[in-house]
Amino acid sequence: MTRNTLSHFPFRGQRLAYAAILLAGLALSLSPVQVVHAATITVTTTADEFVGDGDCALREAIISANTNTSFDTCTAGVTGMDTIHLPAGFTITLTLVGTGPTAGDLDINEDLAIVGLDSGATVVANGAAFGDRVFDISAGVTATLTNLTMTGAVIAGENGGGIRVAAGATLTRALLNGSPAIDAGNDTDPPNPGTAACEVADQRSVARPQGAACDMGAYEARPTIFLPMIFDTFTPTP
Repeated sequence: MTRNTLSHFPFRGQRLAYAAILLAGLALSLSPVQVVHAATITVTTTADEFVGDGDCALREAIISANTNTSFDTCTAGVTGMDTIHLPAGFTITLTLVGTGPTAGDLDINEDLAIVGLDSGATVVANGAAFGDRVFDISAGVTATLTNLTMTGAVIAGENGGGIRVAAGATLTRALLNGSPAIDAGNDTDPPNPGTAACEVADQRSVARPQGAACDMGAYEARPTIFLPMIFDTFTPTP
């Protein structure tokens, strides 16, 4: 009896087509997954500027991170927490007076880490002439500031002396004994006209000042109390 082998096996052309489909599926499954890493942006100048002059200022780096676009020589940010590196020993004085991202305090609108390398870096708000804080962090944003000193901020009639966080909590580091920030701020009732008063309490609701004047920053150090140790000596009875 003659069997119809065509009913059991497909044509050779069909088999080749099936093999091509299988190989194509295998190639797709082996394609590498594209992973987008957060950007690292390196500041190259101590100037406070927003101009295309062939370098990367801190203000320009933050705007590049906020907008995910490259400005001047700053690397473009990406979705996620970008990192800005400040070279060791950099002191950046904020001088552009005004409002908005290109002037005044530095607006952080997306997740961002700012790191002072090695010995750290300093960002100075140029006192009363600048009339603003150093950083203004938007609601819902995670910002990490590492190895960074901020000073010189003067802001009248608003919250957030050096840093304002629109919503949420900030982590503060306790001041160590001998810290230059202790008693270095203004009083709650400053004697000099035109001098901004510090808050009546720190972020933990500890009353200010605890010493001769308010401490700088969000943490008010309490004085350390040393209690004497009394030893009672006695001679045991034999």
